[in-house]
Amino acid sequence: MKRFKTLLILAVIGMATALAQTPLVGVSFKKATGSGIDAANSIVNLTGTDKANHTFGACPNIDTGSTADYCCYSHSGTYVLHVNNTQSGFFWVKYNADDALGTAFANGGTWEILFRLSAIPANNYDAESTRSEARMAKIFSSQEGGGWDLLHDPSYGLSFQYNGTTNTLKPGKANATINTHNYYHVVVTVDKSNNTMSMYINGTKVGSKTEASISETAYVHPNIGTTKRTTDMWFCLGCDAGSQETPGDPSVNNSCRASFVFANYYSEVLTDGQISTLANTDKVQAFTNPVTPYTSDLMWDVLPGKGNTVTDQSPYHTIGTKGTLTTGYNSTYKRYEVVNSTPSNTNLAYRDYFKDHSIFQRLATHMAVEVFCKANSATPASTISPLSFQQDGGAGFEFRSAGEIKFNYNNYGYKTSTSKGGSAPLHLSTDASALDTDYHHYIYTADDVTGKSWLYKDGVLVKEYTVTADDMSYQFHKFPHAAYQWFCFNGDTKANRNSKCDYPFDGNIVFGRVWGKTLSAADAAALNTQAKATSLNVSVGASKVTTAVFPFAAVVPAGVKAYVVDAISSGEANTTLYASPGEIIPYGTPVLLYGAEGNYTFNAANLDESPVILSAPGTNLLTGSYASKVAEENQISVLRADGTGFDTADKNDEVSPLKAWLPAGNVVLRGDIPVVKFDESYDISGLSSHTGENVDFTFTRSFSEGVASTVCLPFAITGMTSGTLYAFTSIEEEAGEYVVRMTSVASTPTTANTPYLFMPSATGDVTFTGTTTVPASVTPGSTSNGNWTFAGTYEYKTWDELPAGCTALYGFAANTQNTVSPGDFVKVKLSGNAFSPAFRAVMKYNSGASARSYKNSTPALPDKLKVVLDNGNGTLNAIGTMKLIQEGEKWYTVDGTELKAQPTKRGIYIRNGKKVFVK
Repeated sequence: MKRFKTLLILAVIGMATALAQTPLVGVSFKKATGSGIDAANSIVNLTGTDKANHTFGACPNIDTGSTADYCCYSHSGTYVLHVNNTQSGFFWVKYNADDALGTAFANGGTWEILFRLSAIPANNYDAESTRSEARMAKIFSSQEGGGWDLLHDPSYGLSFQYNGTTNTLKPGKANATINTHNYYHVVVTVDKSNNTMSMYINGTKVGSKTEASISETAYVHPNIGTTKRTTDMWFCLGCDAGSQETPGDPSVNNSCRASFVFANYYSEVLTDGQISTLANTDKVQAFTNPVTPYTSDLMWDVLPGKGNTVTDQSPYHTIGTKGTLTTGYNSTYKRYEVVNSTPSNTNLAYRDYFKDHSIFQRLATHMAVEVFCKANSATPASTISPLSFQQDGGAGFEFRSAGEIKFNYNNYGYKTSTSKGGSAPLHLSTDASALDTDYHHYIYTADDVTGKSWLYKDGVLVKEYTVTADDMSYQFHKFPHAAYQWFCFNGDTKANRNSKCDYPFDGNIVFGRVWGKTLSAADAAALNTQAKATSLNVSVGASKVTTAVFPFAAVVPAGVKAYVVDAISSGEANTTLYASPGEIIPYGTPVLLYGAEGNYTFNAANLDESPVILSAPGTNLLTGSYASKVAEENQISVLRADGTGFDTADKNDEVSPLKAWLPAGNVVLRGDIPVVKFDESYDISGLSSHTGENVDFTFTRSFSEGVASTVCLPFAITGMTSGTLYAFTSIEEEAGEYVVRMTSVASTPTTANTPYLFMPSATGDVTFTGTTTVPASVTPGSTSNGNWTFAGTYEYKTWDELPAGCTALYGFAANTQNTVSPGDFVKVKLSGNAFSPAFRAVMKYNSGASARSYKNSTPALPDKLKVVLDNGNGTLNAIGTMKLIQEGEKWYTVDGTELKAQPTKRGIYIRNGKKVFVK
């Protein structure tokens, strides 16, 4: 009975825990339907156990298809609501003081919200636009002379006010300051049982406050409307209620520019564990910890092409066009370019990014705009822009009428006390008359973390700004409202997204790029060189393998081939031949290059002659960059110095410009690339795919120091990591025994397919390297002296019988068995137990039935051969004996018990039916 009660109690606790994470009321969003106020209301989706008892909706009363103050879009299946900082942009849910929601508010509980601010406002007028926004951003609120609210102020970060301003939790600027490029999961609990308020950001408690007034002071509902009331109150997302009587009357306070995923209220005080569980759900993590889909730092790479086409050559491959972008061929730079005889705001290319919050993270911290272009006039009639994405926030690139070259970053960034508001803190502009009508390469880049920005022209720094500590007090990068979050090529973004642009360009544009990194001075110089180059030199080192990516359609020169990696499995990267000499690699395609050591010139194809350019690889796991790449933790793998594979780069390791990498992981190269790396398990038939190719080989095997072994390889050995090779010289009879003489190999390369004796100088893996043009068929060779043959083998071989014409067979032990150790020269029965591993050698005696014909000697062939190594300097070293492998030899004890090997203990034994005394 006690056990039953215990189980019942646990069940109740488990049920309570589950119910505690079900909100009383929650707000999420869905696709809008209808138009006008109907569309506004249809985007809100009320959830929770008490949802049926509440009305809800959205303000403004405007058509979502026009220039809306809010918009709702799907992020990976989850709808997100974006609001502008206007009095008409907010969302509401009604409640009464005495209903379940109003009663729960008065008793405390838990507030949860997942959101992102796209602007951090402050109390002053913008220096350039005279625009004003409230310093406080009310995010989740039901407050006016009472109630509660979650707000952000740049001077102290997030705070939560309960019962008006009676109880305020401020975790502090260091703990609760948020920025504009991340989503945040924020939870606040008010626990009246212990008079404590606590705040959590992304599952971590950032602050708490305990004071008696939390429970001792009577809760006061908010004063919403012109008179005090207890019915038809509401809570809001995106603002604080003002004096309006109904949510549809837009006169709210402290509105914010923000994006909301959901907001929930729980009548229970959730525990630390429950809050951690909420923060680590897949949905929340998808926003608070988004995974950048590509290791490339390029987010947009606009490349004009033949026939009025433009493409995005970044990994995203995301582009749209409006109107007609007229293209023409530039024979000087061997590239197509967009040609504008007169500016038009209806001819543009665009790319939305409001749906991809991983891009916000990169744009707001480290970013760059790169453009190669010319203006038609040194003093344009009005501002023109080749590539820009500024609209009440964002980054802008402009040529102005007085000939200034200007970049705006963090436009309308607010400052509380000085005139450095507006775009000044991260704004760069040249003096007048800096513009001309020549082609120039421009880079604007910023590091928002340090408050620095730079302007490069033709690879040379022309402007730099560092924000002072005072300037940085309230500086946050501000993003445009969601409707304006798009890149524009051939102009600047405009409020009516993707249909027209501001500042249409008057001139020619060869290409434009947006980077999610801060480009260095070295990057700027390299990118400028690439922009104007029609050929590039690639150096291939001793490994004969390197990586490359080309900023033009590149013709493969003689002596080198290009490969892609199309699969990675079990530590092996499969390479596939992609381009041979004379073929043309498309712009931006990362490849592995293989060729003899030296320098190779890759020329840009003459696109005006309509050359045949290879199609992009179907699958290519390589990623390349025109600029340097700084590795993050466990992010990418870089080519080994010896060219045998890729290894995971350490954090902050740097990949040079015009190089490529693979996803993180250690792999060896396999497949078509003519570098064959193998060990004893290699199937020699695989070489047929390289017939006629000049192939680099590596063979790796484990050895023990001082224990000799044989080796036979299908390539001429040019080097090895340790040890000495010996070639078979002769077999001579000396004092009634046979002596095998091996002479050290004085120099390399050796001869392919030739067997050798190898004496290792250390214990461990030894790697043999070499280069050979692969023949149509590969067979192991041999070295002979008289009737004796030292013969190689390329496959595992069991010796059940002697080869034809062979009277005796001698070999080395391959593994430990009984009293036999690797490297011993032993006698083994021909019964399936004797074997030779692949890439070894055996000694054969190739006479007929007679075994007494060597030098007319009378002794029969012995059971063992003595091996002597000649080091070529007069030093002879007898290392042991090579014993006979002969068919049918059997050993027994005198009582008839068969032995597995020749006995070593003194005594009388039976060998092949005859008594033998072993001393």
